[in-house]
Amino acid sequence: MAKKRKPGAGRKPRGEFHRKTKMITTRVTPETRMDLDRAAKKSGRSLSQEIEARLRVSIEKVRSIDSSHQIRALGEAVMLVARYIERATEKHWHEDAFTGQAVRQGCEFLISHFAPRGTPITPVTIAQAAARSPGPPPMLDDAQLVANSVGFTEAGKVISMIESWGYRSFQEEVVDSARSTGHYFPEEWRLHELLFRELGSGWERAKGKEKRR
Repeated sequence: MAKKRKPGAGRKPRGEFHRKTKMITTRVTPETRMDLDRAAKKSGRSLSQEIEARLRVSIEKVRSIDSSHQIRALGEAVMLVARYIERATEKHWHEDAFTGQAVRQGCEFLISHFAPRGTPITPVTIAQAAARSPGPPPMLDDAQLVANSVGFTEAGKVISMIESWGYRSFQEEVVDSARSTGHYFPEEWRLHELLFRELGSGWERAKGKEKRR
């Protein structure tokens, strides 16, 4: 007679999602199954955990459409620009310097075309934040320089969060936090992880270029 499994016994989930008690039965194409298997192997998750992670990202993207439709539209337009340029060069933007430069220029042209015209005016929130910062007072009268600085700073935050997934200590900290609270990862953490797995590390590519010189 088979022994009953004790509560809590059995294989521990290879991933951040716990309390998975609901069943969904569906069929997928062989190509989709192979892609999911590869993604699970790359992330170190079980297949079930990988599917859950990708479903959560998809659901949360849909939830945010109403409040950020213009950002989503920009992302889709940037994707099209990159796709067209890669088709022209027959190279990938993150592997080929020429294609990468073409994508940078293409995205700048795209945003310049659709962004409002006129003289930039520094927002009150930015001026207040700058006034609270240590150091010499910023030249807030040159709004274009301030806008460039804000763009650089905020992009740097996104880059740092994506690149952090290349360090095991950060991954363990996030996973331990999720397990201790019993909650899902915050949406941006999952997105940062997915982007790191898709883009790779720009820092590591830069190091490789320096070594070749």
